[in-house]
Amino acid sequence: MARIVVLSGVTFCLFCATADAQEAPAAPAAGRPITESADRMGRELWPQEMRISVDEQGRLRFRESIEVDLPPAPWVQDEMGIHWRPRGGSMYHYEYLRMMTPEAFRAGVLYPCCVSVDPGEIVNGIKSAWRGRQEQRVRERIRKEVEALTAAAKKTED
Repeated sequence: MARIVVLSGVTFCLFCATADAQEAPAAPAAGRPITESADRMGRELWPQEMRISVDEQGRLRFRESIEVDLPPAPWVQDEMGIHWRPRGGSMYHYEYLRMMTPEAFRAGVLYPCCVSVDPGEIVNGIKSAWRGRQEQRVRERIRKEVEALTAAAKKTED
């Protein structure tokens, strides 16, 4: 009885899978007002200008130039006051945080006042010190056993 139920379930699943596969693909959304509005707004808000240039060998060049905004020198005062180097992380991450964090929440994110405490780092430091101590004890024990073996070997040779 259980075999019949399983066989009928597998047959039903296979039938459903093949029924979906035989359907015609959906036509592109032409004539829909929402799609047309979204396309129109996209073209208006983000125009794409095509600048195609060719190099000396006749190959297409996709990027003509690179623009980089360098951070100001440390002694230059900008809207944040004197520029300071953030702890940890990179300058790009700091710039990202400065641009994306609202002004009301910047104090805790960009200008931390205290030393951060990482419990994982503390635990790993304790484990590392413990393992270092154990390693030192084992090495000392091995050194003593090797010295005892060499001393015993010298006694047997004499």
